[in-house]
Amino acid sequence: MSFLSQARISRTMKFGASLALILLLCMPAWGGGSGPIKVLDMGATATWLSPVPLWGKVEPMLDITFIPSTIPIQGMATPDLEPGRRAMRLYFPRTYEQLIEQDYMIYEHMFMEFFTPAQMDQMYRAIRDDGVGGFVTIGGVTHTSVAPNYAWINSRLNDAFPSLASEEIFVLWKQYGTKRAKVKINEDPTLAPVLKMFIPLGMDNIVQPLVYFMAAKEGAKIWAWSDDGLDKPPFLISWTYGKGETWSNTLGMGYAWWRLDQPSQGGNPFALDVFMNMLFYSTGRELPNDILKVHTVRQGLINYEEAKSWVLSVVDFADRFGANTGKLYNEIAAADGIRAEARTVYVQQEYDQALSLVEDARDYLDGIAEHALRLKDRALMWTYLIEWLAVLATMILSGQVVYALMIRRRLYRGVTSTRSV
Repeated sequence: MSFLSQARISRTMKFGASLALILLLCMPAWGGGSGPIKVLDMGATATWLSPVPLWGKVEPMLDITFIPSTIPIQGMATPDLEPGRRAMRLYFPRTYEQLIEQDYMIYEHMFMEFFTPAQMDQMYRAIRDDGVGGFVTIGGVTHTSVAPNYAWINSRLNDAFPSLASEEIFVLWKQYGTKRAKVKINEDPTLAPVLKMFIPLGMDNIVQPLVYFMAAKEGAKIWAWSDDGLDKPPFLISWTYGKGETWSNTLGMGYAWWRLDQPSQGGNPFALDVFMNMLFYSTGRELPNDILKVHTVRQGLINYEEAKSWVLSVVDFADRFGANTGKLYNEIAAADGIRAEARTVYVQQEYDQALSLVEDARDYLDGIAEHALRLKDRALMWTYLIEWLAVLATMILSGQVVYALMIRRRLYRGVTSTRSV
C-alpha cells in the first residue's frame, strides 16, 4: 500500500471519528438514564389547565415538582406578579446544584417575570452545561394572546429553545390566528421513532379544532406539522442545545391533543405515551420497542387507580351500615403491594413483567370488589329487613286500632237523652 493511500485512509478515519464525535455530542446519550425522571413543572399546573398533574399521579416514571405560577385572568393590563414571584421564592430550587438534579423543565403558559435574573441564568446553564431538558408551550411567543412574551423573548432561555420568538413572529402569530388542522407526523428516517411509532396506531390522523402558528429555528428537528390544508407550520419541534434537548409545541398542554379524555374534540389517546417518549429521548433512555404494550401497562395503572377508588367507596358504604370490612382493607393493601411491584419493574423498563403484574393486581381488585358488593348487600339486607318489620308492625298496630274503633266499636257509646229530675 502506497504512502498516499495510507494518508487517505488515515484522513478518512480521522474524519469519521470526528463526525462520530460530533453526532455523539449532538444527540442524547441513549440508555444513559435510569430510574424515575425528575420534572420541574412551572406555570399553568392546575388540573383543569394541564393533564400533567394527573400523569404525575399515575405514571411511575415521573417524579414531578409543581410550581403553580400563572395569572388566571388572561390579558390583564397590569397583572399582579407578586403571587407568582412568591411561589418561585418558596418552591424553586435554592441552589444550582439542586436545580440540575432535575432532568426536565416544563414552562406552561409561563410568565417569565416571576423569575429573578439569577434563576433565569441558572436554568439556561442547566440546559447548556448539564443536559437538563426543557419544554415550552405556544412556542414561547406569548402567554396572554394580546402581547408578545417580552420576558421570554429577551431572555437567554429563548436562545436555548428551537422555536423563534420575537415581535415579528408574534405579528405572524396574530395574523395566522387559529385554524383547524390535522397533525401530520414527520416520517423522516433520520429521526428517532419518538412519534413515528404511533403512525400505525392512527395518531397521524388526529384533527385539532385549533392550532396556532409556530416558526422553527434553523437546525431544529421537526417532529410534526399542523396541516391546515394550505400551510404546514411546525407543530412539535426540538433541538440539542449544548448538552440539553429542548422542545417547543404550538399548543398548550391543556389543549385537546394532549388530553386523554377528549376523543370527540381531537383528543389523543396516546398523549401520555408521546410525552414519555419525549422525556425518554431527552434524558437518554431507551425508547419502547412495543409502544402498544407499554400503553396497555400505563392504561392498566390508570384503570387500577380508578377501580380502587370505586372499591373504597363501596367498602366505606358497607362499613357505615355495620359490615365487618377489616379483612377487605387488608386485601386492598395486598393488591396495592402487587401494583407497587408492577410500578417497580415498569421503572426498570421490564414491560412484560409489569403487564403481567398489573393484570394480576386488577384481577385481585376485581375479586375484592365482588366481596365488597356481597358485604354491602348483606348489610343492606338487614337494614331493609328491619325497616320492613317496622313498617309491618306499624301497619298491624294501626289495623288493630282501626278495627277496634271503627268496626267493632268497642269504645263506641250511643247518644242518649238526659233524664229530668
